[in-house]
Amino acid sequence: MNAIEMVDVSKSYGQVQALEDMCLTVPTGSIFGLMGPNGAGKTTSIKLMLGLMEPTAGSLTVLGAIPSGDGTVLRRRIGFVPEDFSLYPHMTGFEILEFNARLYGCSVDENVRRLQTIFELPLARKIATYSKGMRKLLGLYIALSTEPELLILDEPTDGLDPVVRSHFLGVLADETARRNLTVFFSSHILSEVEKICDTVAFMRHGHTVLQDEVESIKTRYRVYTVRFMVGHSPRDVKSIAVQRERDLGQDAWDIEVLADQEQARTAFVDAGGTVLNVQSLPFDEIFMRFVEA
Repeated sequence: MNAIEMVDVSKSYGQVQALEDMCLTVPTGSIFGLMGPNGAGKTTSIKLMLGLMEPTAGSLTVLGAIPSGDGTVLRRRIGFVPEDFSLYPHMTGFEILEFNARLYGCSVDENVRRLQTIFELPLARKIATYSKGMRKLLGLYIALSTEPELLILDEPTDGLDPVVRSHFLGVLADETARRNLTVFFSSHILSEVEKICDTVAFMRHGHTVLQDEVESIKTRYRVYTVRFMVGHSPRDVKSIAVQRERDLGQDAWDIEVLADQEQARTAFVDAGGTVLNVQSLPFDEIFMRFVEA
């Protein structure tokens, strides 16, 4: 069973279409990254997953349940760290963790002890004295302290310094391996997505333009320099989708595709072309190709 499944999900706010025919599949036990520019619909997608609003159309299941109908029960199985959040400033870190544990009927000792060996948060201090990065880490403590099946994070490393960010990502990887936790997070930091995620989805204008494993994207996306016979061009390429093309003159083109190399070469030959060169692209440039298309 997949942890999250979205099929043709749409969400509108009056005349504003936030999501349109959004499709997403998050495998159980994976670390999944949702990427897209501001306004692409990432936060709206997360709110739908948490049952904080209902989709206008389409089908959405999270951990086998429908969030809009089973939200209260479902949220007990989910840990969530939003991009911005407030905590009771008069409480200490220990007090907010104990408060949350009582709500969930669980003990936080083991989980907090494990995290403290890494981050050493000043849990005896009042939250009012915490920096933004400290509050973000405390949010992670709270989310993981209840042993959730699914952890949802919205821009989780915003406000963290590079060293703490690296440890933060390491905790996510360790927790996933330790107990088959599923992690779903949105991020603008492409390097951390590339480093830790098994699978990613690129969003643009409220829908998914690509979902695939990170290594598959990096391996299969290539720029082919192709020379075509007279009377032929990239328009004759039929069996693969051309993402971008650039005329180099003298019947030669740079053509960008996401496909197995053998499949791409065959498609170019069938279209009257000869492959002169094959070039890879960095992950961040591949991302830009899809969200700017």
